Amino acid sequence: MTYWQQPYPYAPPPGPPPPPPGKPKRLVWPWILGLVVLVVITLPLTLGYGSYLLGQWRDSREVTVTMEVTGTAPTGHVEVNRGDHSESETIRDVSFPWRTTFTVKGTDKHVEVYGWPDSKLNTLSCSITANGQLIAEDRIGGTATWCSGDANGDSSQIETTIPTSTPTPPPTGPPPESDVWPGLTMPRGSTARHLPNDPDRESWEVPMPFADTVKYLRGQLPINAPYDERPYCGEINEGDLIIWSWGTQANDVYDVSVKPNGITTGTDVSISRQARAQECQ
Repeated sequence: MTYWQQPYPYAPPPGPPPPPPGKPKRLVWPWILGLVVLVVITLPLTLGYGSYLLGQWRDSREVTVTMEVTGTAPTGHVEVNRGDHSESETIRDVSFPWRTTFTVKGTDKHVEVYGWPDSKLNTLSCSITANGQLIAEDRIGGTATWCSGDANGDSSQIETTIPTSTPTPPPTGPPPESDVWPGLTMPRGSTARHLPNDPDRESWEVPMPFADTVKYLRGQLPINAPYDERPYCGEINEGDLIIWSWGTQANDVYDVSVKPNGITTGTDVSISRQARAQECQ
């Protein structure tokens, strides 16, 4: 007996071959990270080199400097330092107002002017500009004046103090003492400015009103009396300027001048041992 058997089905014909594997995608973040690292490393170097080039340009450029000395004195003397490692020059018997203009190059552009009148009855003040920018100004205007500044500065370098409403604690410690007048002290908180080439002249910024500063100094100075065998030569009182003087011999005349600051509520005091002779009135 023969059995019928259903034949096995045939396998389906093979389909098309699978596509070849594609190229792997490149990752973008390593490139971004590398760029950030490169910027972090090179930016300070670039800025530093730029600052160096700017400094070289500022040092090598030519700057026009103008110095002025003005005041109530008709005649006197000035001492000028024109920078560029030059020596100071003393110009005697000049007429005020006095003015000079010059150019300076090189790395040393620190300039100075110092002036003093023939008579202690007069006062002087000074200013310095570099390429039209004010870089120094004397705010005291006493019997001598001194201005010093850096001609490389691109803007005013004058330090000013602007009173604020925030209270500050009172200064502590001993009161500062004058280097020109032994034993003479200034109120606490006063700051001194000494002339670099003249130890016999100094200026003080006193944090007290003008009237209080005058009273403070009157209590210490030998008003109407000799000082160390030097005769008292009187007081000049012009309201907002007071000058006391002792001595008659050359290089032995002491002057103390007091004047309102003009910018702050404090007072400017000038103490000097004058290189001149005078007759007491």
